[in-house]
Amino acid sequence: MNPETILKATAAHYGIPEAKLKQRRRGPWKISWPRLLAMSLAYEDNTGMKVGAAFNRHYTAVVYAAKRVEDLCETDAALAKEREALKCRLMN
Repeated sequence: MNPETILKATAAHYGIPEAKLKQRRRGPWKISWPRLLAMSLAYEDNTGMKVGAAFNRHYTAVVYAAKRVEDLCETDAALAKEREALKCRLMN
């Protein structure tokens, strides 16, 4: 799935404008978590460069996002559940 589709679905899922997810500032958790999650999911099927371009980030930020989401989901069941809910939304 392409990063733009994941970006749009994530924005809709969390009720956040796409522009907020693409902004350069890190922002509060209610913005940064959906961005990290979307970049992580997009990175599963795409290169870091492609995902980074879609999210206005360097590819190393995408790699970091994937690792960060993995670590957070291992320690926080609620975040892991959110991740699965978004994945299910993307599959439908």
